[in-house]
Amino acid sequence: MENSRRDFVKKTVLGTSALTIGGILPGFSAKSYARIIGANSKIIVSMMGVNSRGKALARNFANQKNCEIAHICDVDSRAIAACTEAIKERQSKVPKGFGDFRKSLESKDIDAMVIAAPDHWHAPASLLAMQAGKHVYVEKPCSHNPAEGEMLVEAAEKYNKVIQMGNQRRSWPNVIKAIQEMKL
Repeated sequence: MENSRRDFVKKTVLGTSALTIGGILPGFSAKSYARIIGANSKIIVSMMGVNSRGKALARNFANQKNCEIAHICDVDSRAIAACTEAIKERQSKVPKGFGDFRKSLESKDIDAMVIAAPDHWHAPASLLAMQAGKHVYVEKPCSHNPAEGEMLVEAAEKYNKVIQMGNQRRSWPNVIKAIQEMKL
């Protein structure tokens, strides 16, 4: 049976009304959405490579309302100590330090790994993180070559994980302007 335009509009109005009223009813308030598992939970993050850029990223992630830095990973214990101090200023929980990021990946509590280690570690660490069941934010370049980039895409699909490469500078107004001027 085909629906007429009028039937479609009626059903749409009724459906929208039901959803609107449902949002007002006590059992379907905004608070009820907060009870949905995972809806408002914190993302627990491990930071890998926390000198310079990694430390700045750690501060930024720690400033996010629904994010907690649980692990700081670096081969340099001084970098771990400095980043931990910076994070203690922004969140109540003190992150654990690891000299070997693979120890952090063993934790079931970690949701995501942020990778700001030297470039040659970006793809291998991202692959290991996704294999360990973690989502990944990786600094640029995400890979050493196109083949590694394709491996990351395949791994994200295989393990059903999200991977994001940091490319925020591309959206900075002064960078956009410079690119536009170069094209002239």
